[in-house]
Amino acid sequence: MDSRVAFNLFGLDVYWYGIILTTGMMVSVYLAAMELGRRGYARSILWDGAILVLGLSILGGRLYHVFSEYNDGTPGWSYYRVHPLEILDIRSGGLGVFGGIALGAVGCIILAYRHKVPYGAMADSVGVGLIMGQAIGRWGNYANQEL
Repeated sequence: MDSRVAFNLFGLDVYWYGIILTTGMMVSVYLAAMELGRRGYARSILWDGAILVLGLSILGGRLYHVFSEYNDGTPGWSYYRVHPLEILDIRSGGLGVFGGIALGAVGCIILAYRHKVPYGAMADSVGVGLIMGQAIGRWGNYANQEL
């Protein structure tokens, strides 16, 4: 069995990378919620908005990869333009942190606006978690044999 695979679930390989990345996301949300609570806002705001922010982060990371990374020796968009269904195949790799941060920030703006939290307080709170989530996620790159 491939050393990158943690286990198999109903015929689907579950990779260490995904487990570690998910752990990083959850720790990130937890720390951000704790910091937002310390600032006097409801911690539930971040837990309730985690799907929005993390979903946009994943989408942004994938878009960044599709439009900027190299695949098979050709520029990203040149490759995906010819193979458009592979854009949806995130299991084969390709999430760029810069795109994830950019669209994640959009999610935070929406969340802050919706719950009437100043964006500065939201961004400062999320930044605390983002750093730890990124640090944990890098171990996922190691497990995925990318480093």
